Amino acid sequence: MAHFFVKSDQLLNYTLSLQKINSVALPFAVQNTLNAVSKDVKKRTLKKLTEQQFDIKKRTFFTANSAFKPYKAKQFNYNINRIKSEVGITKGKKANEKATKQVGYQQTATPIKRSVNPLGDKPQTKAIIDVLSKKPEIYQNESGGFNPGVYYNKVARAKKRNAPFLFKNSSGTKGSIGRVRKFQRRKTGKEKGRLNIDIQPLASYKKSGYVRLRKKKPFLNEAAKKSMIDILDKEFVKEVEKQVERAMKRR
Repeated sequence: MAHFFVKSDQLLNYTLSLQKINSVALPFAVQNTLNAVSKDVKKRTLKKLTEQQFDIKKRTFFTANSAFKPYKAKQFNYNINRIKSEVGITKGKKANEKATKQVGYQQTATPIKRSVNPLGDKPQTKAIIDVLSKKPEIYQNESGGFNPGVYYNKVARAKKRNAPFLFKNSSGTKGSIGRVRKFQRRKTGKEKGRLNIDIQPLASYKKSGYVRLRKKKPFLNEAAKKSMIDILDKEFVKEVEKQVERAMKRR
């Protein structure tokens, strides 16, 4: 629930003037102000905060899977202590429900059931995000040992597709994911014809494992705070002026 605070003498005077107009002028102003703040979170600050804190594979994810719900003061019997508006992460029409739940878990650092655990806490570059967004090429060690022919073929395909390369152990339960930065044969020197392979580690793999989040990412709370700081006072003044103007017209 959002809480409405009047933080200056100017706004306090506005509030008192509304209360003198009629009993519902102030609730209407509060209602419209809170709805405007929630809309700002959805349209502006949520996008800004999530781009800073997440490795976003699909740029439209948070836009498609967030929503704000405006309310009318009448629903709360015009009690300004109860009036609210809501904004949050929700399942979009084409969204993966599992993905939206995982995003919600990150606000409280709840362990996420997921096989892939990215390395490090910092947001990845666009090049890495593009790689991770694609289906990986998988090589699994056989019981008889390493098969170089199959391995090189999988690495070459990953490089060509700009896709991740997943190396699994013989049981398929653990492994590592990397980006193939280089796959070429040496053309000169003593090692002419030898393959030169460079794979950048990106994530660990554990079948049916959990990602143990190191820290909380309260991105939604932070986006709401930023919207309130940026626009709440201005929106309240604007809504007060509307109510005063309407009252003047009725006289």
